[in-house]
Amino acid sequence: MSFRNSFYANLAPVVFVVLAGCGIHETKGNTGANPSLASKVSYAQVNASVFQVSCKSCHMNGAARGGITLNSYAEVFANLGAVKSAVFDGVPSLMPKNGMPADQKQLLQAWIDQGAVEVPTVSASPTVAPEPTVTPVPTATPVPTATPVPTALVATYQSIHDNIFSAKCLQCHSTGGRAADVPLDNYAAMMATSGLVVAGDPASSDLFNALNTKSMPPKSAHLPAVTADELAVIKAWITSGAIEDAPAAAPVPSQLTPTFQSIRDNVFAAKCLLCHVAGGRAADIPLDTYTGVMGASGIVTPGNIANSDLVSAIASGSMPPKRANLPAVTADELAAIKLWITNGANP
Repeated sequence: MSFRNSFYANLAPVVFVVLAGCGIHETKGNTGANPSLASKVSYAQVNASVFQVSCKSCHMNGAARGGITLNSYAEVFANLGAVKSAVFDGVPSLMPKNGMPADQKQLLQAWIDQGAVEVPTVSASPTVAPEPTVTPVPTATPVPTATPVPTALVATYQSIHDNIFSAKCLQCHSTGGRAADVPLDNYAAMMATSGLVVAGDPASSDLFNALNTKSMPPKSAHLPAVTADELAVIKAWITSGAIEDAPAAAPVPSQLTPTFQSIRDNVFAAKCLLCHVAGGRAADIPLDTYTGVMGASGIVTPGNIANSDLVSAIASGSMPPKRANLPAVTADELAAIKLWITNGANP
């Protein structure tokens, strides 16, 4: 045998051994589309693209080379340190034998860098609350002001004030007016003005005479004249006692007892207080309060009806006066007043 033939014959086994030791059997290269590494990587992606391709024959489906199994996420995570050392550092030996393709190593590295979680948490996009819809508030339709309905004219001061004096007299005959000394805007002030209104006597009342002669309202005031019908109501009002307002419905009287409060509520209220109250024509003899009655000299003398002017005036029939058109005090009512005084005139 020649030297050349002998050299090649001896070289052939050496080549065979070297190639066998380097792992001539190639691991499959790029296995397809590699998911964007900017996105979250899941175990399922790494398992399908890396472990099932490059590790299956030695570490899955019953194979456990080096005591390493990669059949599940739990097994992979438990052996992750050994996987990193073998794939990236070749310790204790390079795995797979001929090295892992670059795209698989890149995907594996990205998964490990992101925490090697089984299912990555995807941050939800913040929900932007929609702008609230503003419902326009409809403009309220203005309600026209109702024209006040005039009250029926009746023979009371309040009715005459509202229906006659307000339109034809109060421009002057009121506080601050040119004729404020002859007031018609306030009942008490009017009744306190001497001669202006004489209850029960229209002919002696300056108010009636001025209206009847047409001197009031004066033509210079350019106010409408008082009509015949209005004058007739004023005359009837004065004749009937010139009361301030229509009396309220009479309350059901309580049982009359010999006390001031009971006599006030059941006798004085209906038959005396038109005049004997603050602002009334006989305010100097008040019967509306207990202190007022007891404070007026000689009106009530506790324990002595003979020296009590109240009893004398009622017993003689002078009170209430007939011109006031008020009901007279009955015998039973006078008896209760006498008993009250006899017992000491208590409240």
